[in-house]
Amino acid sequence: MGVEFRESDKFILENKTKGNVGDLQITNLITKNEEIILRLEQTSSLSQEKALKRKSDYFQNLEALFLPSPSPYSEFITNQIECPKEFWPVIINDSVWQLYASDRFVYGVCSDDLTKFISLVKLKYCSQQKSLFKIEVFISYDKKHLIDEVKEIINSFRCIN
Repeated sequence: MGVEFRESDKFILENKTKGNVGDLQITNLITKNEEIILRLEQTSSLSQEKALKRKSDYFQNLEALFLPSPSPYSEFITNQIECPKEFWPVIINDSVWQLYASDRFVYGVCSDDLTKFISLVKLKYCSQQKSLFKIEVFISYDKKHLIDEVKEIINSFRCIN
């Protein structure tokens, strides 16, 4: 697929899909080991400029999930819905964010009872392949002690030819 990472031989492929969106080819992989689920998306045929724009848009959209929003019900005590700060994303660096996810791997959960996973998300552009990779690594919310191992895995991703 054009990238490699630490301990990749310990992961088993669960699902692979390919498709096109306009002139872009998108490949998705889901793989896991005993405690870690990895989702990898490759978007091909992207210039570096377009990849940087997609990366910026993606992180802006994630950030928007946690901004205060108007309450859909006029009779509520408050007129805004806001996610508690402890569930906001942690920005590790400009390419890696730590987030909480639901049992369907959806970001934007804002309570303990809905949180099933801790996830690290990384976007990496590989110029020789003209591909943007979105790497998502998930661990169970009750296995927080594995977060350093997950950080090592996500930071070990590198482009290969």
